[in-house]
Amino acid sequence: MSIVVWIIAINAAVFMVQCVWTRPLSITNLRNHPPIATEQGEDFESQLAEFGPRVPVLNDWFSLDPHAVFRGQIWRLFTYDLLHDTSGQTPYHLIGNMYLLFLLGAKVVDVYSEREFALMYIVSAAASGLVYLLWGLVTGESHPAIGASGAVSAVLVIYAMRWPNDVWNIFYIIPMRAKWMAILYAALDLYPMLKQIGGHRDFSGVAHSAHIGGMLFG
Repeated sequence: MSIVVWIIAINAAVFMVQCVWTRPLSITNLRNHPPIATEQGEDFESQLAEFGPRVPVLNDWFSLDPHAVFRGQIWRLFTYDLLHDTSGQTPYHLIGNMYLLFLLGAKVVDVYSEREFALMYIVSAAASGLVYLLWGLVTGESHPAIGASGAVSAVLVIYAMRWPNDVWNIFYIIPMRAKWMAILYAALDLYPMLKQIGGHRDFSGVAHSAHIGGMLFG
């Protein structure tokens, strides 16, 4: 079985554990995830535990939490990319990343060995995580991050640099060459980062700097 299929299978298995192994959302979580914040008392905390949303336990241990990484939990640089958002009605975060990885990785892994591809994928996740942490220091916005988008972005750039004139059909309708697709992805991530430099807060919940970090590594 291809390393690409193994990566997809591992991500899917971790996602299922995220879905079934959960805990109540706490006030601490709310305070650590602006713009939501609360200073309510114990009654609110008990109501939150009983009626509020639940969050995956794995996120507590393996997400890219800047404060935890700076306290020495370096493994988070290599584990956050196995976690995906479970809060939506559909697993679009997981499906989008793994679908793109399948399309790109199947061709990239044929050129490089499976061992090289696996090493590239792991290191690109760590590199994109480091860029995310550094960007958080620059902007002062430090929130936990999850997702394989950084590593997949690296695969995207490798693909676009090796086969720049391959044509993809966006939404199965609009033809676009791979090199322009990579540039478009980069532009969509750079735009909100430029706004952050201008003083805007980013409430999108998307780790744009991690995507750019993965692209730079690729």
